[in-house]
Amino acid sequence: MFVFPSVSGQPDDYEFSDGLLFRLNPDLGGSGKIRAYAQKTKPGWYKIDYNYSMFVHKSAEFGLIRFVGLLPNGDKPLAGLGEKHPFSKKEIESYVESLVDGERLNRDRIKDEISLLIHDLRRFSTSIYQNAVATKKAIFDGDSGEAEIRIENTLAAQAMLGIRTDILDFTESRGVELEDSNIPVYRRFDKVVKSFQPGCRLKNIELAISGSSHSLVRGPDCAEIIAYILIDNALKYSPLNHNIGVRVDESKEHVSISITSLGPVMSENELPRIFEKGFRSASARLLDSGGTGYGLFLAKSLVARFHGEIRCRQFGEVTNTNKGAFQDTAFEVIFPISEFRAAPVYQHQERKGPPRQLSPARKPSVVQPRRGASATKKTKVARGNTPSAGVTLAKEPVQKRKNKPRRGRRRVKPTGSD
Repeated sequence: MFVFPSVSGQPDDYEFSDGLLFRLNPDLGGSGKIRAYAQKTKPGWYKIDYNYSMFVHKSAEFGLIRFVGLLPNGDKPLAGLGEKHPFSKKEIESYVESLVDGERLNRDRIKDEISLLIHDLRRFSTSIYQNAVATKKAIFDGDSGEAEIRIENTLAAQAMLGIRTDILDFTESRGVELEDSNIPVYRRFDKVVKSFQPGCRLKNIELAISGSSHSLVRGPDCAEIIAYILIDNALKYSPLNHNIGVRVDESKEHVSISITSLGPVMSENELPRIFEKGFRSASARLLDSGGTGYGLFLAKSLVARFHGEIRCRQFGEVTNTNKGAFQDTAFEVIFPISEFRAAPVYQHQERKGPPRQLSPARKPSVVQPRRGASATKKTKVARGNTPSAGVTLAKEPVQKRKNKPRRGRRRVKPTGSD
């Protein structure tokens, strides 16, 4: 929908939409006149009935679109019909161009998001496959320690894949209200840190979490998405062989979680805009790390659901590398506490009970005697009359089976017998 009435599409397949602010004059409507407007395909201005104007615009984003019933400044409708629009022709053209630019940026962002999603899914699926193959080899070689490490790496990659798809689900259902609950935020961040650690070790990057939390925070169950975005952002822009630290601090009212790494230097004007939708600093664009400028915007939106706060600061000396200037960068998330607990929220729970039996025990097979072979009858012993040791039970004689005629077979009487 646009501010002005419009006719979009091809001459033989078009659609009319009334304006959000300006309605089409009834004397300019009707199926016949709308069809006549749709036949105009050359971009530019046209005069229509009663001294009104129509502006035709063509672009790859919108295709052919015709804005009808316009009265730019200086034009007066005949016979006193309608009112003048408070815009000049130039302002109307600028409005249309801004619409096209906005749609172009939106499509580019969606394209970048899809490309980044495909890249992440391929990365996680490759990690799962490689670790599965390595696990199979370790089991074959009898190396249980290596097999355990590879299984943990597979589970970590699967957890990352799950969080990444959760981000997609959340962005697709932003209009859906999510229920709030008490969330152990330390446990959520610790889970994401452990999921990232196998990949960090391959890049010679140490990722560790420190501190503790005894409390719960109130909000939707999407704290993993916040942790994923911030840690992935640190890995994306930090040089190799540099550490990433996650620090958890707790006061009486708030839980503060900070992610510190070496990041590209930002100017004083860029730092306050880092959480804007689609914004990327000049140094981040030069790194060509595949970012879209949407992740931090989403993280800030999610933190707001917890009634929390997120901020970024840079400090310390500037480190110059072949990829540009870097500086210590810290993202801090502050969550208000909803429930305080005396014991730590996150504790390792040992598994209780006997080990699980993978397959049922096999019953010993009973060998049945062959048909027709000699066998002894089992002697039944009543309860309370169990024979004592040394007493031999008498065997009953085996009776031979009499041959009986088969059913349905006639017995032939011998010849000559009465």
